[in-house]
Amino acid sequence: RGKSVSILTIPAIVIISYLVTEVFKLFVKKKYLPTISGITGAILGVITYFIAPNLIFKEDIITAIAVGIVSGLAATGKDQEIKKLLSKGEKNYE
Repeated sequence: RGKSVSILTIPAIVIISYLVTEVFKLFVKKKYLPTISGITGAILGVITYFIAPNLIFKEDIITAIAVGIVSGLAATGKDQEIKKLLSKGEKNYE
């Protein structure tokens, strides 16, 4: 049961990291967004580890940070995928 719950935690970290990064887009240069997203994911991984350890892989804090960073960086990748899909959709209508 613990591992299935962990699988649900990762998309939550991705979504929250994405939303935080979207807010930061208003204030910082684009080149810093992946770093902000990764740091946000790491912070969320640590918070989850201490508040609800059954929601994230329980091995140790380093694993929680790594899962958080990768999840946060995945948010940056998803942002790029969404932009590509939207731009392809606009080209098809022209």
